[in-house]
Amino acid sequence: MVRRRDLIHPFLFGIYPVLLLFSQNIHHTKALDMLFPLGVIIGFTAFLLALLGWLLKDYEKAGAITSLFLAFFFFYGYISDLIELLIPVRYEFLLSTLGFAYLLAVYLIIRKRSSLRNLTTFLNLVIVVLVLITLFNIGLSLAGGGDQPVEASTEVLADDAVEDSDAPRDIYYIILERYGAEVTLEKQFGYDNGEFLDFLSSKGFYVASESRSNYLKTANSLASSLNMKYINYLSEEVGQAYNWKPIYEMIEEHEVGRFLNEKGYKYIHLGGWWEPTRKNKYAAESKSFVFLSEFSTSLLRTTAIYPIIYRLHIGPFGRRSMYESSLERFEKLGSIPEEDEPTFTFAHMYITHDPYVFDRDGECLSQEEADNRSVKENYINSLIFANEKVKQLIEDLLSQYDSDNLPIIVIQGDEGPFPRRYREDEYNFDWKDEATKEELRQKMRILNAYYLPGVDDDHLYPSITPVNTFRLIFNLYFETEYEILDDKSYAFRDGKNIYDFFDVTDIVDYR
Repeated sequence: MVRRRDLIHPFLFGIYPVLLLFSQNIHHTKALDMLFPLGVIIGFTAFLLALLGWLLKDYEKAGAITSLFLAFFFFYGYISDLIELLIPVRYEFLLSTLGFAYLLAVYLIIRKRSSLRNLTTFLNLVIVVLVLITLFNIGLSLAGGGDQPVEASTEVLADDAVEDSDAPRDIYYIILERYGAEVTLEKQFGYDNGEFLDFLSSKGFYVASESRSNYLKTANSLASSLNMKYINYLSEEVGQAYNWKPIYEMIEEHEVGRFLNEKGYKYIHLGGWWEPTRKNKYAAESKSFVFLSEFSTSLLRTTAIYPIIYRLHIGPFGRRSMYESSLERFEKLGSIPEEDEPTFTFAHMYITHDPYVFDRDGECLSQEEADNRSVKENYINSLIFANEKVKQLIEDLLSQYDSDNLPIIVIQGDEGPFPRRYREDEYNFDWKDEATKEELRQKMRILNAYYLPGVDDDHLYPSITPVNTFRLIFNLYFETEYEILDDKSYAFRDGKNIYDFFDVTDIVDYR
């Protein structure tokens, strides 16, 4: 009879999928993100092992059944992806087939009269080897992956001793994911966005009609705009390793939040499912409106339960959850004027980001409805609803402030909508040698609108880009002396070379 302490394989079969996923996403994910799923899995494994051991009066059999269940549960997604590469198969058939195979194995284990010592030894050996290989790969990546923190820029920033204004204005920085410029929507999608832009202008917004993102992707763009600088220097500090962590650290530890915190502002952070902006530990109030981290959600996607809860639209990645969390972010934004102290609010909004869950009238699209429409139709429908929500929000916000202390509001796209060829192969698409001018323009021309009360529009200009957003705002409202930088736009070669920046300003400008 095997002693209970020899049954290490059930726990390692539970731990291994977490380590494997972390090793595959080590340059996107913090090690701390593993703690929650590891805790849940270890606790569940101990409970299941104890329960089966008590029922069967045989811990060898309980251990084998537990390990087989964990392997079936966590590797269903990998098996499904592999099979679908060879032959299309409905999830109901695959899930029931694999489930039947598991139950048959359970039956045979229970019926077996002889000792399972050899099986226990084999399972222990196999999973220990797999875990050690994965830990070795993690160690290798950490040792050579450039995870050292990025040093601060040597640029001399504004004097922090500047006196605060007598009546600090609330500041809203609202990022609309993949919201393209007017010319992009007209040329690539056949949609006239003039009515929404006219509304913004009528409310006192300055719409920078020739604005572009400074970088190709959300992470690069936000790291740049929230730190008020270009991040090309990362090419030398990080090298060309595929490592997003230095950029993610810049998004969390950003200069804008630090500056405003020192001015007495309360930092409110409204994130979502994307991990770099899901929460911010430096914010006084941080809400993500989703329970699980992106890492835990990705782990759940590999499991046998995923196809069921996905089609039932439940769980952290169900369409209903995405739908409701987007509306909750708008609701929270509308309540911020009630705060007693001056606030800086960063809000990351996903309505115009796939998977498209909004119809143009605000109804929640089913997966079938979305699948039966083109990407262009889904994108424009979601954009139309986003316009309506933003209009309602602006009306609501402005109505809650006194006329002599209206808020500063910036509504900005972080990047434009994805061109078709890039959407089909994001990781390998070559922006340097293969992308057309139109693809670069679609990807980098953005909405960029400013509500700056008490300030002349003369300080703004049509081609202002996000890197200068807070340089300008701080100069105008806090008497700082930030230099207004040349408005440049940079792309990187591909998903394997994210620090291989090259200048595309002449391509994506509006001349």
